[in-house]
Amino acid sequence: MSNAPAASGLSFGEQEKLIERVATAKAYQYKSIGYYDFEDIKQEVRIKCWKAIKRYDPKCGANLFVFLCICAENRLRDIRRSVKYKNNKPCLRCPFWNKDAFASPL
Repeated sequence: MSNAPAASGLSFGEQEKLIERVATAKAYQYKSIGYYDFEDIKQEVRIKCWKAIKRYDPKCGANLFVFLCICAENRLRDIRRSVKYKNNKPCLRCPFWNKDAFASPL
């Protein structure tokens, strides 16, 4: 990666620090989602922020930090929704699968 300023006007190192700040803040806010732990959430936020920073337009008037927080929040909501409403049972060997929850009441 080059150290040339992006559309945000920040260098790569500054973008990296900002994204890490957003990832840490959102990971503390969500702590865990289903089988996603703290580090998984931070990684999902990092990935989303690196993709979103390319679409950032400073002319719109939004602060880059706020823009990234909103993008990260949307991604985490999507993850929470997919985990919560997923209709697929995990494999039988999965340590997180609660076998009693799927037991037949009869």
